[in-house]
Amino acid sequence: MVEKSPSTAYNLYQDGKLDTVILSAQAAKNLQKQAGYVIRKNNGTTYMQFNTKLAKFKSTKLRQAVSMALDRKALAKTLGGGFTGATTFTAADMTKVDGQDFTQLAQDKTTKQITSYHMTLAQKTFKEALKDLQLKKLSFTLLMTTAQRRLVNTSRVPWKRLLASKSPSRCRACRPSPSLPRWTAAILKPASAAGMLTSLTRFHSWTA
Repeated sequence: MVEKSPSTAYNLYQDGKLDTVILSAQAAKNLQKQAGYVIRKNNGTTYMQFNTKLAKFKSTKLRQAVSMALDRKALAKTLGGGFTGATTFTAADMTKVDGQDFTQLAQDKTTKQITSYHMTLAQKTFKEALKDLQLKKLSFTLLMTTAQRRLVNTSRVPWKRLLASKSPSRCRACRPSPSLPRWTAAILKPASAAGMLTSLTRFHSWTA
């Protein structure tokens, strides 16, 4: 049985017509103390894709600045519902290598810094990116699905701070487009997720 509305699905669950239901983020926050509430981790990651066919997004510094301007822990807390901040393309707690989580092995000092919240460094890196690109300001449209609206609205606050660090800039949100895709691996192997960024897939012209 498929129900597009989380609220409708939950009502059916309360009426005893469904055995289990996936809650929306807001419902999960409200119902986390209710009997039957369980958090089940899955092998999925929602991430931001940059269209590197556009010259401005070919800048590594620009992409790094956007990443460091996002407080993943605060975002996950705001969304609730068992969300956690992703620091790698592969979902955490899915694969162990010699007793250690793969996502920890996949990171070095640099990647840990880039996927952590550093607004001051993000603004500095952003200014350097604009200088390299010979731009005085930056404007981009962030595409999303209806279901991602709350995620994007929460993310736009730090991104606006970043963009405002160098002349008037804007960040708009609209729908629908796969610029904030979610990938759920079919098997619990890192290659299932990492392989999405290779030339062997139709996503190879974009960079996460």
